[in-house]
Order: sequence, then structure tokens, then C-alpha cells
Amino acid sequence: MKRILVIPLRSEIKKSLELAEKYNTGFEFNDFFMPDILDDSERLDSIIAEYKELPLPGLRTSHGAFFDVIPFSPDRRIREISDLRIRQSIEAAEKIGASAVIFHTNYDP
Repeated sequence: MKRILVIPLRSEIKKSLELAEKYNTGFEFNDFFMPDILDDSERLDSIIAEYKELPLPGLRTSHGAFFDVIPFSPDRRIREISDLRIRQSIEAAEKIGASAVIFHTNYDP
């Protein structure tokens, strides 16, 4: 059975929860790909704690970091920061109880 995922907005979380319950959807969190959040453990933990207080849907995924993430770069330093961002995204997803992380590499504005 296919499931639809809602991208919840923390500013309108009640609406997202109601939509998820009404249509039996899951959540794809889009809070955990921004470098400023990934590098601020206090803010990251606060966002996760805020979500964990809610009756979240069982199916949860998370969007992974993608800004300047190029894990196949010939430049070792770029590969290192890409690896860090990928690991940070996976760790945040684990904390929120996500079953998958969706990555898009090498964002092109």
C-alpha cells in the first residue's frame, strides 16, 4: 500500500497533524537539512523535542542535507564536509524516529 507524506510546518503543526490523521498520511520532516540547524545541537535538539511531544504519524521520513553536498567530489575537503552533513542528517532522522532519509546531492540554484 502506497502512503502519502505530508511536509509538516512547525508554525502550523496542528493543521499538519489533522491532515495526517484525516488522510492516514505520514510526515516527511524538512527541518533537518539546513546547515545552521545541523551545526546548532541545542536548536536541533529543541526542534526534535518539540516534535516528540506531539502524536506524530507512524510513518516518518526526513529530508537530508543537500546544499553543497557532493560526496563524489575529487576534492577531499568537500567530500569530508559532505560526509559530515549526511551523517548529521541521518542522526537527526534517527532521533525523530524516521525510517528513511531522502538525499538530493549537489543543489543547483
